[in-house]
Amino acid sequence: MAKPATALDHSRSLERKFRHYQALERQQMQAARRRAHALRQLERWNKGLGRKARELSDRFIWAEMLCRARGGAQSAPPLAPLGEEIS
Repeated sequence: MAKPATALDHSRSLERKFRHYQALERQQMQAARRRAHALRQLERWNKGLGRKARELSDRFIWAEMLCRARGGAQSAPPLAPLGEEIS
């Protein structure tokens, strides 16, 4: 038969549970900080580099549409001079 728990048994159990919940709270706070940091980074990206990248891609798309509207797609210039061997 199990003997009844003493006050010391209860306090030890409470202490273990307290440490467990402290660890969970620390993990939750770290996750919240990581999330907030990621959101700040995304906001910076959208305001800075993201905006520039979006503008650049818009320019490429706009230039492609203009090229097609002016008489069809033109081929891009070759990357290397024609007729020369690359060594």
